[in-house]
Amino acid sequence: MQAIILAGGLGKRLMPLTQELPKPMIPVINRPLMEYSVNLLKENGISDIGITVMYLPQFIKNHFNDGKKFDVNIKYFEETNPLGTAGSVKLAQNFINDTFVVLSGDALTNININKIYKYHKTIGADVTIVLSKQENPIEYGVVLTDDDGKITSFVEKPQWENVVSNKVNTGIYLIEKHVLDKIPENTQFDFSKDLFPLLLKENYKLYGYLTEDYWCDLGNSDAYLNANIDILNGKVFDKKHENTLEENVILSENTKLIPPVYIGKNSIISGKSTIGPNVVIGENSILENVSIKNSVLWNKCVITDCEMDGEVIGENTRIDKAVFNGKNTIGSNVVIKKNVLLKNGAKVFNNVSIMPESIISGEIKHSNFTKNALFEDGIIQGIWNHQIKTEHLLGIASSFKDNKVFVASNKTQTGIAIANLLASFYSLCGSNVYIFNSYIGSSRFFSSVNKMQGVYIYDDNDFLNIHLIDNKGLNLPYVKEKNIDFNLVDYSLNKGKIIRLNSVDNDFEYFLNASFPFTRENIEVYSNYSLKLHNVINKDGEFKSLSGLSKAAVIAKNNTVTDIYYDNQRISSVNFMKLKLDIAKIIGAKEVFMPPYVTEEIINEANNSNMKIINIQQHLGNSMHQVDNFNNTAILLEYVPHFFAEALLYYLQKQNIDNSDTSIISRYDFNINPTKSLEAIFNLNKNKTNNHITADYRGGFITIVPGNNGYTFTAYGRFAREEYAPDILEEFVENNIEI
Repeated sequence: MQAIILAGGLGKRLMPLTQELPKPMIPVINRPLMEYSVNLLKENGISDIGITVMYLPQFIKNHFNDGKKFDVNIKYFEETNPLGTAGSVKLAQNFINDTFVVLSGDALTNININKIYKYHKTIGADVTIVLSKQENPIEYGVVLTDDDGKITSFVEKPQWENVVSNKVNTGIYLIEKHVLDKIPENTQFDFSKDLFPLLLKENYKLYGYLTEDYWCDLGNSDAYLNANIDILNGKVFDKKHENTLEENVILSENTKLIPPVYIGKNSIISGKSTIGPNVVIGENSILENVSIKNSVLWNKCVITDCEMDGEVIGENTRIDKAVFNGKNTIGSNVVIKKNVLLKNGAKVFNNVSIMPESIISGEIKHSNFTKNALFEDGIIQGIWNHQIKTEHLLGIASSFKDNKVFVASNKTQTGIAIANLLASFYSLCGSNVYIFNSYIGSSRFFSSVNKMQGVYIYDDNDFLNIHLIDNKGLNLPYVKEKNIDFNLVDYSLNKGKIIRLNSVDNDFEYFLNASFPFTRENIEVYSNYSLKLHNVINKDGEFKSLSGLSKAAVIAKNNTVTDIYYDNQRISSVNFMKLKLDIAKIIGAKEVFMPPYVTEEIINEANNSNMKIINIQQHLGNSMHQVDNFNNTAILLEYVPHFFAEALLYYLQKQNIDNSDTSIISRYDFNINPTKSLEAIFNLNKNKTNNHITADYRGGFITIVPGNNGYTFTAYGRFAREEYAPDILEEFVENNIEI
């Protein structure tokens, strides 16, 4: 006997779990749902399997491939257009040899197929439909039979007043091959709605087989959750899980498990936590101070300070101090920030970020949903045309204005359009406005050089971050936020000019890449704030403040310095070496890195200051070797910015972690308001119990390094375990620094 598994459906009722994953691939006890069907067929001696696919077929094909790793043979039949359940099986007509069984890839069952096959052959049926008694039959197709089991009629999803039977169609069929001739080619055709009524009308032999075996259609989140719980309790495979912990699971002393519980490998549960009963936790998850029962969490979840009962949480989702009212379904790659209330039955779709203190009900499909625009740290946040509207822009132009202002945005269609609108309002309110598209770091540089206040608009799929920037390039301080009146309208009789600029990134020979600040072609700008931390490694574990310095900019391309600026003036390479030497003197360095072409003048000045010059070799090996030979304090103010990052990583790798033979380096980029967060960063590097240059945190070592503009920082961490290093690094930053 052969088998066909139907795996092409969209799984709409299971959204958001099926938003980016086909329904047969959703995890059930940390295994794709359809694996259970494949294994069931194999246990019943069926190894020749066809699978119909349409929605996101690559996930199914990549996992099951040709079936060899499951000891079966698999062939795929892909619908280019929806063909219905019967129409999709028609595609496999040439594959099928004789009697075959049809299973649904989105159902869970332990049914005995061989027993049904014997029944099917004994009565000589053309089609045998497996039936199951259900307490709530209105969600399914109801099948009526006579005393001999012969089907007399079908009622598709009846209303309660029309329910005359609780025997429902499971979607499991045994069919003779000749029946496929009744299905038209390339036509949408369904088994229950089209084929079976047609066969009944033409007096084909259709029989129902009532099974008492387990069967569950995972049609919605409740059914999905119940299926997981049923497996845990041994209702499906006669094996109760009790407490099943996969390899490398770590539990704190204060963690309590109430069976049945399943925890995937490499997961960590810390703090005072209670898990169970009826809980599934995926791989590589981190939970702290949680109480979870009757819930399913997919892989890579990070949950802190939450109570959950009846929740389903997607992969790679982070939740901090949220309140769940029950039966919530959270998609994958979701961020739910502190003090969010999720009302009963709320759904949050994939890739959504929920702002703190939001109240969530119904379905949330867009990022950062919150009732009102958030104005904090000089940044206005909200969804365009929902929390932030045209009148807010007019209020900004009326209350945050000057004779000259700038308006800049990132290069999205929405960002550019809103920047143009805001510039028009500024003109109507009497300001001369410079408008351009750039990175935010370039806009801050433009602001500080020209001593001009302005607005930077960052658009992320209609979620806006509107930065109000003063004439020093800093976000508007808290004490001045009260001056912004969103209801003010202050048009002027004298209209201002609108001056359009090319990208200031090019105008100032300045490029900012916030995600990867240490790249070979970056230009590095050291502001007053970043110089206090920048590129200084002190063996005593302390970052020393560099006072008395203004701005310096280095333009480095293809491993060669092309231009250097100091106090906004272009300077020569020789003068820059002098600047570097001056910085080294300020911090009391005994060694300083210089390029191979360092001049005699610089060498003599260094000697007079009892300072050793270490030549920077333009390849990784020599540079890294020099890091090993630090004697006291060295300054790494490199011409090629990526050297500092590489040197730092190498230095971290030289530190030892107890009981570890491995070394995992991870990085996390973040932005801060320097006026509020610099002190926190300084303090991180002072609280030491050892001689390392980094903070000791949860079995790893972490250091904070400034980026290009005084607002962007990078955290580097070294850990023993790769699986959760990035999450610990991000957690460290969020817990210790206000970002």
